[in-house]
Amino acid sequence: MYINGAMNPINPQDYTHFFQEIRQRIRQRQSQALRKVNHELVQLY
Repeated sequence: MYINGAMNPINPQDYTHFFQEIRQRIRQRQSQALRKVNHELVQLY
């Protein structure tokens, strides 16, 4: 696996860090979406 098209292989620590970052971004977006949905539901009532 390569980062940004570079020819340097990813070492295991970078790989772990990469997936931790992806998981964090997913959780942040899910939280943002949940808040927006809750806001819209409150507006309906």
